[in-house]
This record gives sequence, C-alpha cells and structure tokens, in this order.
Amino acid sequence: MDIFVFSAGVNWGVLIYQAKQLIGWRPQFDWAFWRSLLRRGYPLAISGVLSIIYFSASSLILSVIKPPAEVGIFRLAYKVLESLIFFPAMFAGLIMPLLSRFALGERFKFQQVFQKSWDVLLIFTLPLVAGAALLAQPIVFLLGGRQYSEAAPVLSILMIAVAAIFLSTLFSYALIALGQEKKIMMTAGAAVIGNLLLNIFLLPRYSYLGAAWVTTVTESGVALALVFFLWPIIKNLSFKKALKSFAATVLMVMILWWGRGQNTAWLISGGALFYFLTLKILGGFSWQEVRSLINSQHD
Repeated sequence: MDIFVFSAGVNWGVLIYQAKQLIGWRPQFDWAFWRSLLRRGYPLAISGVLSIIYFSASSLILSVIKPPAEVGIFRLAYKVLESLIFFPAMFAGLIMPLLSRFALGERFKFQQVFQKSWDVLLIFTLPLVAGAALLAQPIVFLLGGRQYSEAAPVLSILMIAVAAIFLSTLFSYALIALGQEKKIMMTAGAAVIGNLLLNIFLLPRYSYLGAAWVTTVTESGVALALVFFLWPIIKNLSFKKALKSFAATVLMVMILWWGRGQNTAWLISGGALFYFLTLKILGGFSWQEVRSLINSQHD
C-alpha cells in the first residue's frame, strides 16, 4: 500500500510539472467556479456513494449472517463480475466526449453516437454474458477449484447483472452528457432501498443464491430506470444489429453446448471466433465502425 501511495504521488507530481511547463498555470481558488462545480457535481458524488452501498450490501450482509464458506462461494463468482465491469466504463469513457459535444446542440448527432455505441456494446456484451453463463462451472473450477462447484449457478445468475451493468453504464454517461445527473441520483437512491429490502428478506433463506438474485434484480432495475429517463431522446433506437448479435450468440451457445466438457480455453477461444465469423457473415460487425466511433472524438 505504501509503495502504491508513493508511486501515485510521484505520478501526480510529474503530471503537475509537465502541465505547468505546457500551459504555465499556477494554483488559485476561484470560489464562484467551485460553487458552480459543486452545484453540478453533488448529484454524481451522492450517486457514487449510493452505488457503492447497493453494490456491496449483499456481500456485507451475507458475511454477517452466513458462515465464511458460503460467503467465499458468493465472492468467487462476484469477483468475476467485478473484473468484467471495468470494460463498459472504459468504453463509455472513450465515447463520453462525443456524447457531451452533441448532447445539447446537435441531438441528431447525439442519437447517432448513442446508436453506434449501443451496437458496439451489445456486440461484445451478448456473447460474453451468454458464454460465461453457459461455461460457469469450468470457469469456477479454473478460478477456485472443484471445491467451489456451488459457485457455478451463482456466476450464471450474476452474468445477467453483468449485462445490466454494461448497458446502465452507457445510459448513465448519456444522462450525464445531457445534464440529467439528478435522475441518476434518484435511481441510485431507489436501488439502495430496494437492494436492502431484498437482502433482508432473501439472504437468510437463500444465502449466496439469494445474494446473486438480489444483485441481478437491483442492477436490472437500475438499467430499466435509466433507459426510461433516456427514452425520449433515444426512442428511435434501432435494434437491427442487436438482433444479428443475438442470432450469432444463440448459434455460439449451441456450439458451446455441443462441445461442453472439452478444454475450457479452447471452448472460449473457439466460441469467440465462431461468434464473430457468424456475425460478420450476418453483416452485424465491422471493425471499421468500432474504429470510426473511437477516432471520431479527435475530428
């Protein structure tokens, strides 16, 4: 931890020095600016705190009312979820400048950017979620060993939550670009209340399976609420490529089911290759579209 803090401090100092060399800035306080920033930023700050609460509540409550073995089963599957949700945040961060640029003045271009982002996100989300849910048992064996076999159904359930988080991340960034941060805060507040109630009622009886369903219901509810707020802007959203992605995913799942029991690494790599080849044949995928979406922020 000390090394991490030290390296972060060194990195911060180097960045400050380089920025000062480039733009010649000096520290100063602009109280009017800070008041404006806090007025706009407090909904996101509160949303972040509330999100941490409902994201961590199931693990915390489970650790209090259930033995460590059951907590470990849930946490193994939950670690997979925590590892995967980095990707939508990274992707949404790349397209956020475009969403912000067109949010207020050029709604048609905003809709275009959102449509492309939606298409690209679903292209990767659908096979990831379906494949991981189907291969949950070998994945769990790979990560924790056969003693964690009971974590497989937990992982399958949590993959639904992963899909919801992937989509709600895009929805959240779009609402932020539109200046509707308070709606995100309202959604997070409702999610905390719903999550705690579900945890109280389900965890004592259903343990780690209950915790998985609480997480999935909470994240799905958040995604639905955010898309409800965003719908007036994206109501012309096309599902054409989403349907092609879904069709390719179904075929991939059939192949994985047929080959179950084989080497896990071969199944994952072979399934991914089959999916993208199928999607390419169906006309639902082009690397050019992905590159154009990312590169267009520099135009």
